[in-house]
Order: sequence, then C-alpha cells, then structure tokens
Amino acid sequence: MKKLKLKKIEISFIASITGTMILSSNLFIPVAHAADHNVTGYVPTIFFRDDSHGGASWDDWKIKATDGTDNIGSNAAFMVIDDLDDDNADDSVVLSISHPESGSASYNSIVVDPLGDISLADNFINIFRDEKKVGIGTTTPTADLEIYGQYDPQADAGFATLKLSADNYWGKQSWSLNAEGYNEDFSISNTTLAPDQTAQKIFKIESGAKTSALVIDQNSNIGIGTSNPSGQLHIFGGANKDIFAGMGPDLANGPAFNYGYGGASFGIGAGFFNVRPHASTVAPNPSLRFATENITKMIITNTGDVGIGTNFIAPASKLHVSGGDIRVTGGSFIADGTTLSVPDYVFEDKYKLMPLNKLKDFITKEKHLPGVKSANEVKKRGLNISLTQMGLLKKVEELTLYTIQQQEDLDDKNKVLSQQSQRINKLELMMIKLSGLLPK
Repeated sequence: MKKLKLKKIEISFIASITGTMILSSNLFIPVAHAADHNVTGYVPTIFFRDDSHGGASWDDWKIKATDGTDNIGSNAAFMVIDDLDDDNADDSVVLSISHPESGSASYNSIVVDPLGDISLADNFINIFRDEKKVGIGTTTPTADLEIYGQYDPQADAGFATLKLSADNYWGKQSWSLNAEGYNEDFSISNTTLAPDQTAQKIFKIESGAKTSALVIDQNSNIGIGTSNPSGQLHIFGGANKDIFAGMGPDLANGPAFNYGYGGASFGIGAGFFNVRPHASTVAPNPSLRFATENITKMIITNTGDVGIGTNFIAPASKLHVSGGDIRVTGGSFIADGTTLSVPDYVFEDKYKLMPLNKLKDFITKEKHLPGVKSANEVKKRGLNISLTQMGLLKKVEELTLYTIQQQEDLDDKNKVLSQQSQRINKLELMMIKLSGLLPK
C-alpha cells in the first residue's frame, strides 16, 4: 500500500477580510468578525494538499469552520471534508459538529481520550477501543453493545429500544427490540404503524422467567422449561406436578381448550383434555370433538354423552353409534347387575304361566311373543339390548317351566298307561285260563 506523503499545509480564507493569524504549536487561527469588515460569509479553512499525484485533488482534505452561508451545510459548523475537487461541488463532509442559530454546540460533542476511547454527545455514546465495547446511554457497558434506557420521571421507568428498519414496495418496515423498566420485560414489537397507532408487541419475556423458559435447539425442537427438548414441542414439568397448556381467551376460567399432564390433580401418569365453557354456551357444548377431513367423527358432550358416527352431533344416550357395527374381540359386553331386572321371579311359586291355549291365541293375533317388542317397535324406537336379553331369558325360563309341566303331564299319562297295560296283561291271562275251562 502506498503511503500518503503530506507535501504542505495551506491556510486560506474564502472571503477577503483582514484578520490576525497566529501559528503556534496548537495552530490557533483567530479571525476578525465579518461585521468589522462589512462582509458576509467568511469561511476559515485549513487545506491539506497532496501533490504526489501530479496535482490531482482526490487525496486532499479540508478542516473548515463555516457560518452556514457556503454551499456545504445550512448550519454553522466545524467540518472535516474530503476535498474531491477545487470547489465545493463534490466535497464530502466526513465529520461535522454544528450548533443552532443561537447558542453553541453540545458540551463534549466528541471526545477522544489518550487510550483511543471515543465519547459522543457528552458521554451518551461511548466506544471503548481496547475492551471492544460500545455503550449507548451508559459509560460502563457490560457487553459488546449495551443500550441503557435512563430513568424517565414521567414514565416512572427507563426504556431502551433497538429499532431495525428496511424499505420494500409498500414503504418502510420497522421492528424494535425493547427493554422496559416499568413492566420489567423484554419484547419484540412491529413498529410499522401509523403515527397515531400503538406498536404491536408480538413477543414478550417478563422479568423473573426461569432458566430455559424457552429453548430452540439445533434440531429446531422447542423446549418450554427444559434445555433439552426431546420432541418438536416439549413442555417440561415434574412427575407429581400439573403441566397445564391450552388455547383460548382465558385458560383458567374459559372459554378455552386445556390439555396437559395432571400429575398433581389426577395422580402420577395422568394426561387430560378439558373444555371450559363460555357464558353463552348452548348444549351440546362445551364439547370435545374428534374430526377427520373436517367432519366430526366422535363427540363428547357437556353431559358426558358420547356419539360415534359420520358428522354426528347430538348423541341421544351415553353411547350412541351411528352408521356402523360394534364389534368386541376377546371380550364381552358386561352390564351393571345392580340395575338389571333378572327374571328369576319366573320360578317363584306365585308366578302364573300363561296357558298355552291363550299363548297360542296371542301369537296368532300379534305375531310376536308376549313381553317382546314387535318388529315395528324396534324399527321406530330401537332395541335395548339389556332389556331384550332379560326378556329372552324370561321366555327361556317360561319355556323351561312349560317343558317341565309337559314332562310332568307326560309322566302322569305314562303312569296311567303303565297301570292300564298291567291290567290288560292280567285280563289277557285271565282270558287264557278261562278259555281252557270251556268245553271244546
């Protein structure tokens, strides 16, 4: 790389005035006020000329004090300028310290200490060279970049914001990272809004959040309460504690859908689903529904009734299956014996069987057994399996009694027949004897 060799320093004044110029070790240049010489727009300037390129001006620099009447800036200022040509048309101001029309520039606008550390705007921005740290609002940054929101008495808190903006087809889009002293939280806000609108806070972490409150690992697994999520979403909690999650406006009071692990409420190893109602909820809601292809296939209603079937909405009993069969493999349907009326009363002595001739007349007329629903009734109202089973058992028991009764009748007749047979045999013997006595 070619080193720049400074050939000479040229001190000049843009406007022609009479002034005093004292060159000392500090290069102090006082100039008489323009009003004393009846001129306007004097611009004291120090030129740094580099003649190493045959007089070309692209390596030249200026230090200028301007009152704002030249064509580089509109306010009075002290400037360091890259002098690209011999006039001001293409000059590039690389450093400018200005002050308003009345008053002066801020105290300690730029300070460079012996260590090379830089302070701007009276210690508002501080750059520490050796520590490689930058502080905004603080002189003691504890990180590579620290933005400190100083206390605001009106807000009774401090606020620190880092705003990121970019342009697109629709205009300027802005986001901000915020540290809020009043709410003691960190947030990310969408600040691409009209001036009269409030920024949309889309992400927030409150002060006091536990370690590993939210973790995204290298496999994009999300952990809540754990630094080692073992699935795409892992909500961690102790085995004897409740892990509560859900969706809805109010997870505690409703309306909401809750799900989780009820280690404390239901005992270790219990998972749960729960639907909390809204004040205007109408039956069968609050309900829990299971759907495929956007069609409800199973529903559990507010009364605990379960409906299974294509788009089934309102089950008519505790378990209502529509559009299919029920199959049990390797098990049985077992009804509660305390609610069933088992017809053992049929075998009581006081129970009266319907005479068979009357039973015949009833069957001839009704075309079904007494106490058993007809085909039309089953079509209209369905079939209660438990009652039907008990009804059939009753008929079996009655049939048993009919059979026993018939057997008794048959036994009696057989006894009579046996006695008659014995009498006939005796008569036959007597007739044989009598026939031997008669003359031939």
